[in-house]
Amino acid sequence: MKKTLRSILIVILAVTCAACMAAGLTACSDKLEGLRLENPRTEFKIGDEFETGEDFKVYALFSDKTEKDVTEDAVIRQEAGMDMNVPDDYQITVSWGGKKEVYTIYVSDFASILRKLELNTDNVKKQFSLGEDVLFSGLTVKCTYENAQGQLYVTETTSLKNFTVKVESENGHIVTDVFNELGKYTVTISMGSIAASFTVDVDNIDINTVQGALAAGYAFKNRVAAGTHEVWSEQSSRYKVYDYVYEFGDNYTYIHETNENPDNEYHYSIYDSQISCVQLQGGKIIPNNGIQTGMMNGTPFRLWYNRLSIFGPENLLAELHKAAKECTNKDLTEKADPEKREYSFSFSGLVFLSNTSDYYETKVTFRLSEEYTVEYVNFVQDCWQDNTGNALGNPPTFITDGSGHTKPNGDYSIRTDHTATQTIGERTKTNPYSPEALKIKSYDLVYDGAKLGDEGVIDCDISSPSLVVEIADMLPTTASMELDTMYFNYAGNYGGEVNSTTILYCDGFAAFRSGNTIKITLKNGGVWTLKIRTSGTFKTITFNVKGVKPTSMTANIGNATTGKFAAGTQKTLAIGGIAYFKGVVNKYADETQTAGVTYGNADNVIIERSVFGGVSCFTFKALAEGTYKVTVTSDAAADVSCEFTFTVSAMPDYAGLLSGKYSVQNREGDIFTLEFALAGGEGVSGTVAVTRTPTTEDNTPEYDKQKQQTLGYAVDFENGSITLTHASGENLGISLSVNERGELMLADHFNDSYKLIRVTE
Repeated sequence: MKKTLRSILIVILAVTCAACMAAGLTACSDKLEGLRLENPRTEFKIGDEFETGEDFKVYALFSDKTEKDVTEDAVIRQEAGMDMNVPDDYQITVSWGGKKEVYTIYVSDFASILRKLELNTDNVKKQFSLGEDVLFSGLTVKCTYENAQGQLYVTETTSLKNFTVKVESENGHIVTDVFNELGKYTVTISMGSIAASFTVDVDNIDINTVQGALAAGYAFKNRVAAGTHEVWSEQSSRYKVYDYVYEFGDNYTYIHETNENPDNEYHYSIYDSQISCVQLQGGKIIPNNGIQTGMMNGTPFRLWYNRLSIFGPENLLAELHKAAKECTNKDLTEKADPEKREYSFSFSGLVFLSNTSDYYETKVTFRLSEEYTVEYVNFVQDCWQDNTGNALGNPPTFITDGSGHTKPNGDYSIRTDHTATQTIGERTKTNPYSPEALKIKSYDLVYDGAKLGDEGVIDCDISSPSLVVEIADMLPTTASMELDTMYFNYAGNYGGEVNSTTILYCDGFAAFRSGNTIKITLKNGGVWTLKIRTSGTFKTITFNVKGVKPTSMTANIGNATTGKFAAGTQKTLAIGGIAYFKGVVNKYADETQTAGVTYGNADNVIIERSVFGGVSCFTFKALAEGTYKVTVTSDAAADVSCEFTFTVSAMPDYAGLLSGKYSVQNREGDIFTLEFALAGGEGVSGTVAVTRTPTTEDNTPEYDKQKQQTLGYAVDFENGSITLTHASGENLGISLSVNERGELMLADHFNDSYKLIRVTE
């Protein structure tokens, strides 16, 4: 080769290599084949600033199948015509090393709608061992959206931070950090109501690490049949706090505290998703309000650093190891000896509670049995309390060294030392207290020495505001209101019932239960009803409370249509018609009153006490025409009264006739049904719904051929007639009248008249 040509080739090679190096290629032989974009932001609202997104990555793809992150050096270019203030689809070009990749962004005047999620799990690990972290790296989520123009577009992301991730075992157990059960798990990725899932298997036991051993102990905890648990505390001296023995059965946990005097026994079971506990002290059942579902797992371990009690050694170890990985000193130290199945870990740091900064040091050792259960655990925790009330007087100070580790000066405030041992076997122990034995079947309410029954009534006076009702003779004898909750409510309440140990407030009274005593405080006069409920019983106590003397009274007349009273002093009715009336006194005042005729022939009038719409009142009925005045006077204040005027005529009782439901069949076989709705107010008027149903020759109604009409009606008292006006529906051609015997008559479209028969339901 000529010297000149060789020199030229050397120069070309040098330039080419320099270009390769400038482009970031590892070697000229590794050809750049393209770019891969990860997690670009594609959705924008009008007015947003363009950005690639915080999880956006650009990877260079080489011929040797390697990738390189070139995000920092990539060139991002917005194509011509892009305007973030105009809704449309725009192109973004990403360039590096002579290669480019284009993606589309969507600018909309409203948020795009997610229509579908799809998961690419080709690169996701699907086989796990007990104790492995719950991680799904390599997962790609494909999202299909609909934009403002109704177009579908697809984005892909490997970031899960905007999604909800749920990992659920076959038995419904949700895990968030560590797989601690064998079997299949369903991993669900969702955003709103749109979701997609895949499954993974946890099918291996690996106890070579502390976390794997912890998970194995948790996974096989149901093989534990019994255990013991000692708790020691040390401040100026060491002393035993608790000494437990516990056993398990099918849906049953028995715990015995043996160092108490008298001893405490606890019987825990879960019924209908709720835990129940029967506590015995010295062999006698006592109330126990501090029940937690976790108690089914065993005895309590007090954690000073978060003031919680964790139940069962397996849950304790999981909680401590989780805290160890998050401790402020970041000094988790672990030791595993899988051959001996012995493990230990320790950690320390500050915990911030309220206005204090407590420091703790924790040491844990545990051992697994041949069947992977937690056979032994010891947990020692020293705590330095940063408050003036600690056992040693002055609070400690904390020193942070150059490595960021915090250390206290001085001795600890308190040391707790837990040791538990457990044995395996069949869980054969049974709960001697069945659910039915815990529920209240019956009891008596007793007031002033007398039983009230299920619907008791107590007449009382606001001048003596305190009442006591006893709960007596509860059966069965093992039942308890702490186990079968007693609730209080009151008639007319829309706020919901309360536990009877919580004060129930009402306008008329306040009530709460203390043991077997219900204490009532009367607040205002009136009629008030207390409702008392357990799971299988229901009783009421109605208090008729005589209030203070009234200072005012308003005349009220009952409305037959609404069934309620309204202010009014006058009413016109027919001979024999009935009017309901009462005087309404100022709120909470004594409502007892008397009514009497003060004008007109009292011999022609009958006034009686009655109830209308659930309200105590009077009825007026006259046997002869005339005008009658009736005065209602307060029994508690003779100077408080109101007056009514009743005009009685010989005309029919239209208000009474034109109410309720009637039916009649004409000669053609058509069945007419009429239902009146009285409007109230002055005069007599309202609406009537009319239905005409034809029948077959054998008198079978043909409901599919029914016709309906709604009419308005009004009584013309001067002419003694009923006026009908069409409101809706097909015109059925009927008219209404009252005959000389006071009967309501219907004339059909053939002008034949029929007596309407009142329908009682």
